[in-house]
Amino acid sequence: FVDVAYYLPWIRKKTNISADGDDTALFNQDFSTCGLLPEVREQRPWPWQGEVYRNASGIHRLCDVAIISELFLVSPAKVYRNAEIRNPSRLILTFKILEKGRYRLLHHQRIGRIIRHEKFDAASGRNNIALLELISPLKFTEMLRPICLWRGDPKDL
Repeated sequence: FVDVAYYLPWIRKKTNISADGDDTALFNQDFSTCGLLPEVREQRPWPWQGEVYRNASGIHRLCDVAIISELFLVSPAKVYRNAEIRNPSRLILTFKILEKGRYRLLHHQRIGRIIRHEKFDAASGRNNIALLELISPLKFTEMLRPICLWRGDPKDL
């Protein structure tokens, strides 16, 4: 991943999220104190982490992603083909849970749109960030919830 805090203005612009931190869908989570889990769960220690798979000729894992709201996830941009940017129908988002030493599917969802950073450069790797917009919102639980994002000015980091 890139330094996500650096891209917060871009994320806010693309997701129509206010810069003042009052948007309850993204910044004011009521599950716990931001950055602290009430209890680390062995089955799913990172409840904001998901995986994207390509379902073409067989299943191929592309990358890890992080939930930032009910409708958006942040992802590396370099893993997606141009055809997938235009039509992500062959991609699937999954969330897994560890039970009895094996991973099983907790939830899966379709991706409606991929928003790749306009200045992404595949050759240099610059601006390697994309947003995944879901077809329908996620339902948050203790096992499935967003990662915390910096509320202040990225220049203050």
